Amino acid sequence: MAPDGTRPDRVRPERSLRLRRLLALGTTLAVLVLCWLPGEVTPHMPVHGLDKLLHAAAFCALAIAWRCAGLRAWRVLILGVALAAVTEGGQALMRSGRTGDVQDFLADVVGLLAGLALARIGARCLPRDDAAGP
Repeated sequence: MAPDGTRPDRVRPERSLRLRRLLALGTTLAVLVLCWLPGEVTPHMPVHGLDKLLHAAAFCALAIAWRCAGLRAWRVLILGVALAAVTEGGQALMRSGRTGDVQDFLADVVGLLAGLALARIGARCLPRDDAAGP
């Protein structure tokens, strides 16, 4: 037992939540950077539709990260859809060699929904902190 009454081998819940929120913020920033990279920097996709899969995967990771950070599912969905719209709208407005695409937006939303489903399944499978015992 540590002097403050906590077990040294366990991370305090508030510290864990802070770390999960930082990771979710980092995931969000990574998605923004990847979506707004100039066209000449992004690789050409050799397989048709691979970019849609990458969009879905990025937004899936985003949804999982924010659910793990404690954000409610409906907020993740609303904010995620807004982020998808902003990234695609930004691509349409910027003169960076990228184009906004409705199909990319739809892939982002599918990724969000998949991430929310996976986060829900994961929450059911993982032990709760209060049930973990001493």
